[in-house]
Amino acid sequence: MKKNKAIQEYLEGVHLKYFAETEAGKLFLNSIRCCSVEKSESPDFLLVDNFGKKHGLEITNLCKNHPLCCFFRSLDNIVKKVFVKVDKALSEKFFVNLMCSDMATKDIKDIKFREDAVAEQIFNIIKANPNNPQQKQTYSVGEMSISGNHNIVEFSTKEGVRMKVVYSKMDDNKHNFGGTPLFMLPLFNSFDVLQEAIAEKEKKIAEYRSNCSGTCNLLVIYDPFIAKGISFEANDSIYGHLFKSGFDNIFLLELGGKVAVKVSKLRSEAA
Repeated sequence: MKKNKAIQEYLEGVHLKYFAETEAGKLFLNSIRCCSVEKSESPDFLLVDNFGKKHGLEITNLCKNHPLCCFFRSLDNIVKKVFVKVDKALSEKFFVNLMCSDMATKDIKDIKFREDAVAEQIFNIIKANPNNPQQKQTYSVGEMSISGNHNIVEFSTKEGVRMKVVYSKMDDNKHNFGGTPLFMLPLFNSFDVLQEAIAEKEKKIAEYRSNCSGTCNLLVIYDPFIAKGISFEANDSIYGHLFKSGFDNIFLLELGGKVAVKVSKLRSEAA
């Protein structure tokens, strides 16, 4: 089994466990008299009742492929690559963090970083570490200009996205620490994001139903460890909204909000 597929199946199992341990999850599983679970491909799980009827449960991660999440993953990769280079090559230990500004006004879906090249040049600046705080070194990576002094590396893309890497020596000189990228989050319509996630799974609902002898259900996950870079928290208007769907039941599992694990049944009607 390929690594990414193994990770995906592991996470699906974790999310199903979270769902099953909530009151809403228990109520649903009891309502269909679930007595066993089978891993499947389409849908992700078959919940078998005590009569042998199989109820489908498809899982989808909210915002996983949102352009902002892809952008964040690229920034995160740059930080990790710099961190690894610093960790292997330098005896001095550093804290490294990447920050962005003005993201709320940028269209970032087409921004692609040359991650290895950017990480290499940031590392070169950190390695040089000039003693004079006013002294700056400047590099070019494609159309990107990078300049830095003793603890700040600033750069921008051709699209005008400005960023800076902040780094400093660690006092204990024992461990490097890689920070999480920070930037201003753009606003997005929660209804649209949820409806798009549901609509994407609607495309395969006939296939899901062909493998089920009972109900066909959808579990939408918001997991901040997967949808990095997007802050999502539903409210009463979301729970009262009528979503378009052919699934028998739609559940929203929210992780990491005010309530650590929260499951809500969303209202829906046939599209």
